[in-house]
Amino acid sequence: MPPARSAEAPSFIKVIDNFEALYDYITNDGTTFYFKTNLNAPNYRVIKINLTSPEQFRAPVEVVPESTNPLQGASCIHQDKLVLSYLKDVKDVLQVHDLYSGDLLRDVPVDIGTINGPTGRRQDSRMFFQLVSFLSPGTIYAYDFAAAEPAPTVYRTTKLEGFDPSKFQMEQVFYPSKDGTKIPMFLVHKKGIQHNGNRPVYLYGYGGFSISLTPSFAVSRLIFIEHMDGVFALANLRGGGCAPPRGTLSRRCARPADTTALAPAGARWATASTARRGMTPASATTSRTCSTTLSPRPSTWSRPT
Repeated sequence: MPPARSAEAPSFIKVIDNFEALYDYITNDGTTFYFKTNLNAPNYRVIKINLTSPEQFRAPVEVVPESTNPLQGASCIHQDKLVLSYLKDVKDVLQVHDLYSGDLLRDVPVDIGTINGPTGRRQDSRMFFQLVSFLSPGTIYAYDFAAAEPAPTVYRTTKLEGFDPSKFQMEQVFYPSKDGTKIPMFLVHKKGIQHNGNRPVYLYGYGGFSISLTPSFAVSRLIFIEHMDGVFALANLRGGGCAPPRGTLSRRCARPADTTALAPAGARWATASTARRGMTPASATTSRTCSTTLSPRPSTWSRPT
């Protein structure tokens, strides 16, 4: 016979009952709960709330303050290690903080790419995360907190037959907009190419709705780079997730005239740098999008003879 159910109604503690902010649960020590939240912090921060202290619901204790870089994820691994992933200049970075003090303990070195994860349990000494880049569809790294010198090591990697990533190079540059704001742009090309201004460039840019164009893998780009000796350029225009600091323009939504002007600015920067980076003015193709229009700008391809 199953045990008889208690006639008493269960007791609940109301923590959040409105839509003022987002709260992502990280971990808890008894009645002390840790959350990633955008409460009074558009870029997110880490707070803690003690369920036995109702006053903390209105004024939670801040563990890690808001950064100028958007906080993407937070995990508690290896007992008291708080692993945070930030989006910095459209690249993911990993940091290890102390759970209780919030102090930064170390940066986890990673290449240019987009991080999925990290994953791991609080009782584990290792965490795992996947890094996707322009030259890799995905590499899983292991990070052992108990090691004498913790560092990411390759755990699994995806290999494509006939593709050698060591023959290619990816880098990030910054070009000025019309008001001087630095706009991040990724460049991907063959390693050791001659910068003679005689190569086609595929330039794509987007800026709007707080969306960032982070590094991703696409075979079509590699075909263009491999067989047309081209250069792929990816510009993150104003209005995306990595926008200028507060006070320059709205971080969430830029004025259309400002946003659409940044793609041609990227093309002008590219064409002005032909001698250094091997870009051909006539072959720079620009896709212009912003918060008010998603129509591509008409353009044509041309290849130097």
